[in-house]
Amino acid sequence: MTKALLVLLAILADTGTRRTNLLDSRWEKIHGPKFGDPSGVEVGPAITWFRRAGEESGAAGVYQTLQRQTRGRFVLDLEVRVDEQSLGGSCWSFDADGVAGDYPVKVQVDYLDAQERPKVWLHRFLADCDPQSLTNCTRVSPATWTRVRLDIDLRGQGSITRVSLYGTGPSFRGSARNVRLLRR
Repeated sequence: MTKALLVLLAILADTGTRRTNLLDSRWEKIHGPKFGDPSGVEVGPAITWFRRAGEESGAAGVYQTLQRQTRGRFVLDLEVRVDEQSLGGSCWSFDADGVAGDYPVKVQVDYLDAQERPKVWLHRFLADCDPQSLTNCTRVSPATWTRVRLDIDLRGQGSITRVSLYGTGPSFRGSARNVRLLRR
């Protein structure tokens, strides 16, 4: 009886400090630019997206729309994996804006600023390349799960509306798992 009471108290104490994941398991699929291109998305314990095509770029992945106000500072905690990329780095020349470019794994957070204008926060992942000249880009080992914690600071001024996990390019294969969006 005493052990059961101690276990219950430990669970209750931990619940007060545990941060709630603002995301759930319901992901919508992204395919583009054409539905007929050779791409796919598998949603399970891990979310995997892929595309195999010629020279034309396309996208595949998932997104989730947030149904509640999410203002402030956040941590996006997840594991990512790059299994295939056809490019040694981004092939687009206007990467400086933080949105464009072809990458096997992208994490995108859409939000509204204090004036309710739509904004985008983005982080990209590549394998076997040198992302030093790119902003918000991380090199990961190929075919290896890598845990990352991404800080998202809207400075209390914005509200997150959507989180997307996807890849872009002619050919790629990427994955994510254990995805959590937490308040800081």
